[in-house]
Amino acid sequence: MNGLTDSFPTSRSRIPLWLRLIGYELRKSLRGPVVPALCAAFLLLNVFVMLTANAFPLRGEIKMLSGIAEKYGIRTEEPGYTQLQADYRSGMEHLNEIAVEKEGVTYEHAADFWAAQSGKAAGSTASDPTDSTDALPPDPSTVPPSHPSVLSNPTTVLPDSNPQNNGFGVPYTEEELDEFYLTAVMEWYAVTPDTEAFYRNLDVQNYAEFQIGKFGLSGSAADVIREQYAKLDERTEEIVSSGDHGALFFPGPMYKMHSLLFKTMLGFLIFESLLLTVLVTGTIAKYEFEQRTAAVVYATRRGRRTAADKLLASLSASFLLTAGLCAVTLLIFFGIYDYGGLWNAPISSYFNMELDFPYLTWTPLTVRTYLLSALVLIAVVQLIFAALSFVLSGFLKNSYYVFAGFALCYGLFVMLPSIVPRDASFWIYSMFTPFYLILNPHGLFMGAGTLLYEGKEWITLSVWSGMIGFAVLLGLKRFGRQNL
Repeated sequence: MNGLTDSFPTSRSRIPLWLRLIGYELRKSLRGPVVPALCAAFLLLNVFVMLTANAFPLRGEIKMLSGIAEKYGIRTEEPGYTQLQADYRSGMEHLNEIAVEKEGVTYEHAADFWAAQSGKAAGSTASDPTDSTDALPPDPSTVPPSHPSVLSNPTTVLPDSNPQNNGFGVPYTEEELDEFYLTAVMEWYAVTPDTEAFYRNLDVQNYAEFQIGKFGLSGSAADVIREQYAKLDERTEEIVSSGDHGALFFPGPMYKMHSLLFKTMLGFLIFESLLLTVLVTGTIAKYEFEQRTAAVVYATRRGRRTAADKLLASLSASFLLTAGLCAVTLLIFFGIYDYGGLWNAPISSYFNMELDFPYLTWTPLTVRTYLLSALVLIAVVQLIFAALSFVLSGFLKNSYYVFAGFALCYGLFVMLPSIVPRDASFWIYSMFTPFYLILNPHGLFMGAGTLLYEGKEWITLSVWSGMIGFAVLLGLKRFGRQNL
């Protein structure tokens, strides 16, 4: 029987030793209560953030807007947009027919109807509903845009009241109110401002001078900023030519969905993954020293080559934890906030603008491609952090010191731009670090602020991957010779 067993290798023996060792290292780092507890706590925190966001009470409207985009398309130059405008006009005609019958008045915009009804519900005297001065489409030179929509009024009463009185004093039925509300939502897209004029009149160079003055830049640093904004000005023309400027999206001033997804949620995910990465890497790298088994483990046949296995295990754990946390969080997020027909909406759309300057990506990016690119960047950055933590573990005694050493490195690199002279171009390049890159995930791949250098993300990742890779090789070589 023993001879028969020896003739046929077991499934375990068919797995390479180094791969089995990586599996052992992963189990050691993940089997304790700390990492699972942190993952659960982070997921609960992320869900809490989603449920307390300003957009959460408006998720019904978000789903409605997404449905409109899915039905009619997102491009204003497509036939679907013409149909959207026709359906909106038909909706307004029906609204006014019923309003004349029940109130004896007509409304210029659906927003006027809801403003008037909200005023009645609040017991206030509504203004003349035929006076639509405040409801006219906005001047495209004004930012952020105001818009003749029910969505722009946070006090609007939603159509969920008793159909006998509705809280309005007028017996509109629930079905009529639902229809009027859909018309009001369609109004966001049907009554659009002149987005092309807005982009063509956008004074990019003036914005560059504002940024230079804001940060007190001069010399070559100011010249680099002006050069990059000049390129961004050319990119603005490309956005207009491609039609991305007028593509439909969730209205930025009201919902701020770009900030919610890419600044808030990805921001939380980045730092949660960072904490898990550094913690697990420190645990894997220093496990034998903390358990006082290093003299035994490193005296085996594989010996100090185990350090390479630990490195691969650290990188694997970082990727798996980051991917798992991001996947679960985003599945829940998109279950709450329906993006439906807006996955292909360009990030540079006028409707996505939230503040005084639009999001201008250096290359055409939709919501889908921006999200995927950001997730790839996050994964690579976490691998860099894992490798850096592994390098630090070669000089520090235990996992706690590794965590503290990483925190010190993070703080130093984030503070670096504050101590570099602001008249030198190195001030800009001092921000080309993965530590600084993850501070503004909603501003990746675009021109904004002072860290707007085209291609800064991939330049940073390429340079730092090379440097950290070289440091890892030196660290492994050093570990092979040092006294334990």
